[in-house]
Amino acid sequence: MPSRALSVSPRASLLDEPLAALDVHSRREVRAFLAGYLRALALPTIVGTHDAITDSTTVAGLAVLYANAGAP
Repeated sequence: MPSRALSVSPRASLLDEPLAALDVHSRREVRAFLAGYLRALALPTIVGTHDAITDSTTVAGLAVLYANAGAP
């Protein structure tokens, strides 16, 4: 989240499972805040998540990566 930022003016942001440790109620509130915050920043952000709801409600554009489970 923003408190972990190390750069004063980053050109991009990476959020790795930003809502994973939250309960369902807190997730809804933080998800709504995060969506508005990221839109207001207009900062390219990569959100790593396994949560399809976070995917669809937090971002303006979406790219999906699929891992080949059988690959070594």
